[in-house]
Amino acid sequence: METDFFGCMMYTENNLIDLAYTNKLKNISVNYNHNNQLINQFNKHIDELGLTEVFNLKKNYKTLEEFDLSQQSIWLMPDQYKNLDIAELIKNKCSTQQELERFYFEFEKFKKANLISLLQYLVFLVEILRSNNIIWGVGRGSSVASFILYKIGVHKIDPLKYHLDFTDFLK
Repeated sequence: METDFFGCMMYTENNLIDLAYTNKLKNISVNYNHNNQLINQFNKHIDELGLTEVFNLKKNYKTLEEFDLSQQSIWLMPDQYKNLDIAELIKNKCSTQQELERFYFEFEKFKKANLISLLQYLVFLVEILRSNNIIWGVGRGSSVASFILYKIGVHKIDPLKYHLDFTDFLK
């Protein structure tokens, strides 16, 4: 089977029939390009038949940003992290005016790029790693230019101390 630009499986009608006959038609999500009225009607019938856990149709995404936003909404993390006020958490970790200024600057960039849920997820991930005594790297690549990632604990390199430019991270 083929995948689309976003790495999602693309099924033909024949693929789906083969999966159905081999009893492997479970948790299949199919990307579509058809009009929403037909898709909504199909999904309604699937729901009425009690087959929603077996088969559903997903929108075929036009842009990487649209795909990313849709996937962020289904990340598996506890509600406490989904509802976490990430701005308040990071702001409270700042101890100097320079740190606060860098935080505000970076936070606006993350917000503009719709990446607040990514920051929430990273807080969750770092806490899971710490609580299970799992070691991760000190930091590498352009991520070390992010002060917010440093304060979350993703890496241990203080970009202010080493005068690292956040725009390197944005590339």
